[in-house]
Amino acid sequence: MDKRTIIAIVLIFIVYWLFNQFIWAPKNNQNQAATENVQQAEATAETVSPDSISIPGKPAGALAMDTSVEAELVTLENDKLALTFSTLGACITKAVVKDYPSMDRTKFVQLIPEEQRTLCFENIPIETSAGDIDIANMIYQVETTDNGITFFLADDDGNRLVEKVFRLSADYRLEVDFNVNIGQDIEHYNLAFESGLRDTEAYLKHKKNDYKIVTMIDNSIESIMLSKLMKEPRELNGNIDWAGVRTKYFGIAVIPDNLLHVNQLYATDRGESPGMSLHVDNSDHPWEIRHHYSVFVGPLIASMLEDEFGMGMENLAEIGWKWLQFLSKFFLWFLEMLHKFIPNYGIDIIIFAIVIKIVVYPLTHKTLESGQKMQKIQPKVKEIQQKYKGDPRTMNAEVQKLYKEHGVSPLGGCLPTLLQMPILFALYPALRYSIELRQANFFFWLNDLSAPDPYYVLPILMGVFMFVQQKMMSPQTQSSDSMDDQQKAAAQTQKMMLYVMPVMMVWIFAGLSSGLVLYWTIFNILSIGQMYIMGKRKKAAAQN
Repeated sequence: MDKRTIIAIVLIFIVYWLFNQFIWAPKNNQNQAATENVQQAEATAETVSPDSISIPGKPAGALAMDTSVEAELVTLENDKLALTFSTLGACITKAVVKDYPSMDRTKFVQLIPEEQRTLCFENIPIETSAGDIDIANMIYQVETTDNGITFFLADDDGNRLVEKVFRLSADYRLEVDFNVNIGQDIEHYNLAFESGLRDTEAYLKHKKNDYKIVTMIDNSIESIMLSKLMKEPRELNGNIDWAGVRTKYFGIAVIPDNLLHVNQLYATDRGESPGMSLHVDNSDHPWEIRHHYSVFVGPLIASMLEDEFGMGMENLAEIGWKWLQFLSKFFLWFLEMLHKFIPNYGIDIIIFAIVIKIVVYPLTHKTLESGQKMQKIQPKVKEIQQKYKGDPRTMNAEVQKLYKEHGVSPLGGCLPTLLQMPILFALYPALRYSIELRQANFFFWLNDLSAPDPYYVLPILMGVFMFVQQKMMSPQTQSSDSMDDQQKAAAQTQKMMLYVMPVMMVWIFAGLSSGLVLYWTIFNILSIGQMYIMGKRKKAAAQN
């Protein structure tokens, strides 16, 4: 039973990882050699023509523009963010998150891909005598104030036809006002986040699962992985409360005013990163636009998103299965509390493993105790199997009778171990996706607990200790001379699993975050210690 228990648990574990996380690495064609600083870069020259355009319905009759004006960059920043806008379309071209270093740890994280732009209002053509002009490709005039930036298009008389106002509030929240009055009906427009997000981590093997479009639509969370978008785009229809693009640790999300009718989301793969465009229905008030949005730009911290925005926004971060999220949140809270006193997440994880081992001690003790009892009666079980091998019904009845006489249950070793699986499944997202562990140093070569061990030392150690643990739990083998063919085959299978399973687990854990592998390694060491102490006590009791 002990060997079957081990096999069952390992198979459950393997199926979970393979189904949810273990995906072949996508090709990485994005060049990350030049990560961006907060400093403004030089703008690419852009010109717009014609010089003066007649607009029906406006008294001035002309859009005030100078074709010689090149696009400029303007930066809006606070203590957390530095957002750079281009006057071409009044879109964001850079989003620097100041609290988090880039992958080379020399600059700050920059979320917008090179030569791309996001948060663009599109598909609002201005009907002119020279043809339609899209406001997303116009050069805007700029006004800066103490608390924000205003981009606008005006006619010759100074009447503002299109106005975009951006204000940074506390932390990672951008407030956006979008106003349009061009004397023409506007039934709808698009709010585009089609640039996708820039790679911020060096290790991208699980990128196709980690990069997602996440939205709350019709009061339900919808999540679309990059792996699906690389096969075909997706179109979602319904009442969209918020929608976001995310990587493993960072994201951008838009929260429309609750009076707006955002009824469609088009999600697609843009340069190996998810991109999206929101369709906004303005048919109820087509003669003008007066819309407001809140935009989140920053790190994916579930507690912060929940406190700041609500509406299920914490789901933009990866917090595991819904029925285990409370446990994942508790584990994160506990680690953060430890970190306040011991500012090394490697040591915090070791202490955490010890605490968890103490908490589940009754379960593991029962498992090991049941295993020892099963080992003790194995010779008698073999005798019954040999005696009644031609009568399975009598054989099973006699085995159950033997179990009852010795107070052993076949589920005694299996059930307590299975009850520990929710702990592992809740801990997995807590350690793997926690931004606190990003670039967190432990010691020596382990300088990023969110990334796999580059030299595979921890996974190999974990495999060694797993082998030792299985060896200690293995029943004593009887002489092959006293075995029948079926027993010999079972013994050979057990021997093979003793060596194959640790190797398989090393292979799986080699691609997981070193923080998670550290936890599992320490937990295995503690289990070996527990088994050793129980064995010593058993021998002492037998001698007495």
